[in-house]
Amino acid sequence: MSELKPCPFCGSAPTMVTDAIEEGDIYNDCQVICRECGASGEFEKDTSVSIAAWNRRAAPSETENVAEARKLLVWEGLRIDAETTGKAIAAALRSRDERHAQEIAEKDAEIARLRAVVEAARKVHSEFYNNSIIDLRAALAALDAAEEGR
Repeated sequence: MSELKPCPFCGSAPTMVTDAIEEGDIYNDCQVICRECGASGEFEKDTSVSIAAWNRRAAPSETENVAEARKLLVWEGLRIDAETTGKAIAAALRSRDERHAQEIAEKDAEIARLRAVVEAARKVHSEFYNNSIIDLRAALAALDAAEEGR
């Protein structure tokens, strides 16, 4: 039996699959398949015909190039996915930060408004208190004057 060349699609080692009892090198059905990527040759009656058909599919250098290209595409895809994911995460974080900044600005404005209300209430209270004291002093002075006049 000849040696099987690597899979022309992924570069993995293929497997000969048979589904009948061996009679020399003749089987009822045999097929070369790649268990890594699922590529398969035609069903043949003779293993040597199946191997020869598989081995004609691509020259070894093409196989190596295809396997290397596939690896590069996978890595490039992972890099692009990671880059895209990183950009999406960065955008989501920026959006979250902008929302938080807006919320903080709104809360700061509310705090400033409440401080102004408190300050206005203090001022009103202070004026009322001061006016009350002045009124009380005037009332006491009037009482004192009334008592002295008696």
